[in-house]
This record gives sequence, C-alpha cells and structure tokens, in this order.
Amino acid sequence: MHPLKHPATGQHVFTPYLEKIVQPDDVDLSRFSKFVKPSEDGRLFAIARETNKQFVGSTSSVSSSLSMLFFLLFNHPVVNTENLSPEFQRLVRKTGACLESKSFFSACSQTTLQNSPGLQPM
Repeated sequence: MHPLKHPATGQHVFTPYLEKIVQPDDVDLSRFSKFVKPSEDGRLFAIARETNKQFVGSTSSVSSSLSMLFFLLFNHPVVNTENLSPEFQRLVRKTGACLESKSFFSACSQTTLQNSPGLQPM
C-alpha cells in the first residue's frame, strides 16, 4: 500500500483522480445483472437471428485463443510482472509455461485454474 499523498508534505504522490475512484464497499452489486453464459443468453441469440449471424460468443470465450495468437505472433514476449502481487506473478509464470509448451488449449489452462486459489473455470 502506498499513500495517495506524501505524509509530510501533503502533496499528491499519484494523480488526484485516484481519490475519486468508487470504493468496492460503496458499490451496490445487487443493481448489476447476473452473468449469463453465452450458450444460455436468449437476448444474444435473438440479436444473432435479427442480424443474420451464425455464431455467438463472449469476450471471455475467445480470450485464451487471442492470448495464444498474441504470443505466437510476437514470439512469446517476456511479461514484466514486477508490479503484480506474488499470486499474479506465479499465475503469469505458470500460464507463460503453458504457452511455451504449446499445450495451452488442452489440460494446461485447467491445470492453471486448479492451482490458482480463487479462480474458477468458466
């Protein structure tokens, strides 16, 4: 944790905008609609029919494919994890190893999720 203002001078250490960010405790989560899987989303299918689209999906359903494509196109760039928490650093290293081994689409993503407390497969 870092203070937003320097304790001695009171000067902002970061942008003053950070003081205006809504805190999680101040958000009424009951006002948000629940997550609906793309395969169960009637509205999504209706829009697809109306616009003559054959396929439907969500950003989460293509994230792993886009990640794999990015790493293949850019020759597996090193990801700087210095500013991430230790748990995220571990997750990035594990995911990176999966991508390096080219087994990302099979058991690797499941292994990453199983070994990451708090993360659930979709």
